[in-house]
Amino acid sequence: MLIANKGQDVELLALIPEIRGRVDEWAVITVRRMAGSSLTAQEIIKTLSEQYAGHKGIIFNVSDDKVVLLTHLARDDDFSAIKFGIESKLPQHSCRVILRKMSEIGLKQIQIDLKNKEGCGWSDEDFYMQREIREENVVLLADDDAFVRKAMKSVLSPLATVIEVDNGEGVVDAYRKCNPDVAFLCSAP
Repeated sequence: MLIANKGQDVELLALIPEIRGRVDEWAVITVRRMAGSSLTAQEIIKTLSEQYAGHKGIIFNVSDDKVVLLTHLARDDDFSAIKFGIESKLPQHSCRVILRKMSEIGLKQIQIDLKNKEGCGWSDEDFYMQREIREENVVLLADDDAFVRKAMKSVLSPLATVIEVDNGEGVVDAYRKCNPDVAFLCSAP
């Protein structure tokens, strides 16, 4: 098991061709430290590296509160047992463990996380994880026609919180503030 150091994503880049060739055999395990937990990212990394010492993969520290493990698993591994195994090695209620099969989108998210970690121009806010953790759906609706906004809001309101913008100038700021799951941007012909 490799541990990626800041600015050294070479190890991950070397794994990408192998991962793409067998995406269904790889998993992404994200461990987020809960608020108030005294557990450090280094302690999480140590726990993961001990538990997955015999597996091919890489661990990287995205932030003080987030560690990601990318590992090769057997096709028939029981994800609930894996999650329980990790949680049992960490202090109770100290972390949230999220386990998923690898996908092309997941691989892209890991690359984004690395860029966030290295300060390569990405926002400090991890928009993807915010949307994933958020309980509600949020839709951004931008149109200068009040009738169109009202009609669309009446259809979408039962499904999501609808944020309205009445002109193009406020769209970017509204997007950054509400981090929508879907954005409808309407324009006049």
